[in-house]
Amino acid sequence: MCSEDELRKKLFIALEALDKEKIFLHTKFLEIDTPKGAFRIPLVSGLVLLNALVGNGAMLLWGGYGYGKTMLIKYLGRLLTGMPIEEIEASILRANPQLIEEKIVGRLHLGKLIKEGEEDVVWRRFVKSFWKIIDEINRLSPSAQDVILSLLGEGIVKYFDSVYVSKRYVLYATLNPRDVGTFPLGMPLLDRFGIAVVIKSPLLDDMNEIVLLPDDRILRKNIPAILSIDELVNIWAYVEAMPIEPTAQMFISVLAKELSLCDRVDKETGIFMEIGPKICTGCHFENLDTVCKYVYTPLSVRAQKDLAKYSKALAWLLGLESVPLSIVVTIAPYVIWHRLKFSDKHLEEFGFDRFRFAKHVVESVLRAFLQRLPLLQAYEDLKAGSVDPRMINMIKNARNDDLIIKYEVAPIIDMFLEDTYLRFVSELKSSIESQKKDEIEEILERAKNRLNPTQYSALTRFYLSQLRKHRKKIITRFGVWKAYVRELSQILGVDLSETLRPPVTTRVDKTSEVLEIVIIDDKDNAPVIINAYTLWNEIIDKISNALGGQCQIF
Repeated sequence: MCSEDELRKKLFIALEALDKEKIFLHTKFLEIDTPKGAFRIPLVSGLVLLNALVGNGAMLLWGGYGYGKTMLIKYLGRLLTGMPIEEIEASILRANPQLIEEKIVGRLHLGKLIKEGEEDVVWRRFVKSFWKIIDEINRLSPSAQDVILSLLGEGIVKYFDSVYVSKRYVLYATLNPRDVGTFPLGMPLLDRFGIAVVIKSPLLDDMNEIVLLPDDRILRKNIPAILSIDELVNIWAYVEAMPIEPTAQMFISVLAKELSLCDRVDKETGIFMEIGPKICTGCHFENLDTVCKYVYTPLSVRAQKDLAKYSKALAWLLGLESVPLSIVVTIAPYVIWHRLKFSDKHLEEFGFDRFRFAKHVVESVLRAFLQRLPLLQAYEDLKAGSVDPRMINMIKNARNDDLIIKYEVAPIIDMFLEDTYLRFVSELKSSIESQKKDEIEEILERAKNRLNPTQYSALTRFYLSQLRKHRKKIITRFGVWKAYVRELSQILGVDLSETLRPPVTTRVDKTSEVLEIVIIDDKDNAPVIINAYTLWNEIIDKISNALGGQCQIF
């Protein structure tokens, strides 16, 4: 089993191979500032690679024909999976308006149907392939798009009474907005694509070099296999287990709320799609530096999860130990721009460039977030038992000009000023400091009966935030985990048999300790990652001993 560093090295070798073989000549870079310094990766090929690092990632490449989108995905598939180019090409779904479900999904085995009366489905290569490519997805009819929606939404494909479960895959779809005779993609389908990138014409210097390249239709490139499918799937586990820093986590939530809140109506009803400009006219918030007026549709929970997922992938790729705010801000425009319905009035100011406008929206939210951060931090401090009357008054005064404060903070802030809540927090903090497990569990049990649900949720989240400061990571192999899962179940007091059927993420909540177990693949060498949030080493030692010492602890 390759180490995380060895796997990262292979990924950068793959990016270098793309550059060396002149697979995709676009010398634009994604600049990333992190606590470990500044990084940069190729913009398009880097993001395309990023999609392969998350479990069952789906990416949309939006741009004109002849820019090399499909060729890039095809050769990257060879580099990252070891699949022969011919196999990848054979499984490409080349969309056209006449493509019916049978041509996408499969066909009945006529011999068995006629002779034995059995409806045995012969699944198409696209359905069975790990590396899935849909070429020009907007040429699929609405009914054909529904097949893709089912695949991306549920991970299954249905035909007659048969079901094919696609447990693991990497999917890319290209879209040419200039093509005639195409069908618009519905918002539910667009929301299933975790990330999207706009492919534009290469720069002049790139064009000059492209002219000199040999014709790839005649001379096939010799592309090596850098990783295997199993190695790529192992990366999914490492990415999934990446922790997100509290400020970055808070920004993801605030971004979703900033785009979804409205002072007059509920955007969830869809009314903005019909009369958005009328709703905003004369609103107090229209003239403020807010983004509510820019967006007519709320950001889905799925989009928030995707933003966390792709941010984890980028942070892992760069060798960071956790996901900082800067990574989330970098990735956010690529996750949201294709999912939202923007105000035409404000979009026009950006030449109807939806990605550029989305980037402006994210920058506006970040600016407001940093200005609001002292208030949000004071709110978090209050839930942690620290009362600052001056900051509390500032929070209450801010609600007239701040939708987040008005609807999410101010209505419940007085709950955390109650003596009962503050007493429980004080007791809990004292027990955490002295690391008295029995006292902590007794306090949490009493609080469950005495506090209202909002207060109890805040108290348990405060406790979990303290546990996260003491994270330990345990890594073993699935073969080892499988051999000792019965002993581990007894130690943890939970049935872990479900973990033997990956992909699975299991959370073990022991009141005073929390374990998160991530298992992506059932190969013996596949990693099993346990994030242990605990103030004590006892549970770590028990797990290590149960595994026969066949694990690494970080």
